[in-house]
Amino acid sequence: MTQQENTPDFTIKVRPRGGVGRSAIWQWEVFGAGKLLPLVKGTTSGAETKAYEDAQKAITRLRGGK
Repeated sequence: MTQQENTPDFTIKVRPRGGVGRSAIWQWEVFGAGKLLPLVKGTTSGAETKAYEDAQKAITRLRGGK
């Protein structure tokens, strides 16, 4: 294996934007390998895990999946 094969294709970054509990707002961003600016970003309200799920869906769309 080379070093390049061990590098993940995408990185997810999630930050709180305000609120508590069900009204919490999370900002998520998806970065490509070696990219300084996000490829896709969005906001999600509710649980933090929902923000990660939305980011994973965005990665699937970037890879050409449904």
